[in-house]
Amino acid sequence: MIADKLQKLADLIKVNKIIVKFFIRLILLAIVTMTFYNYVLKPIRIPDKILTETIAKGVEIVINDFIPKNIYVTAVQNPVIASAMNINLNGRTILRIFDDCNGLELIAIYLSLIILLPYKISRKIIFSVAGILIFILANIIRCTILFWITLYYRDAFDFNHHYVFTILIYLLIFYGWLLFTKKGKINEIN
Repeated sequence: MIADKLQKLADLIKVNKIIVKFFIRLILLAIVTMTFYNYVLKPIRIPDKILTETIAKGVEIVINDFIPKNIYVTAVQNPVIASAMNINLNGRTILRIFDDCNGLELIAIYLSLIILLPYKISRKIIFSVAGILIFILANIIRCTILFWITLYYRDAFDFNHHYVFTILIYLLIFYGWLLFTKKGKINEIN
């Protein structure tokens, strides 16, 4: 009886060490990546410029190729704000996509857990690449819907932009993590 309790205590301490080690690695990863991003990459807009342009051009393609032909949309660089792309309808700006809204931080959140969990590297690569592509596609769909909301239901824009789509994207992140951990074999934890 006492031996069982001591064994449970030992197991609990071992699990707690693993959890503490995981969170220390997570915090260190966050500090290093955010410092590198804010002081090196963000000032030169890498990868922000590519991601923002990709999403804007994706919105342009979706609207022009899948919507009736009486609407023609262009994605152009904002002439005043370097970190934004305009989605224009007949030369009138309907939606702006800023670097801060391109989904890079959400991709980083998703990837951080994938990187830190003890699974095979091949599984991490597959889920990382697939996750990035899915988040870009989801952001294109989100911005396309926000374009239509802005065009026809302007009063609903803020609520959808700040709440509905935020919740949906975080659910997508959690679902990606769930799929990643569901059937993968955990590598031996040291």
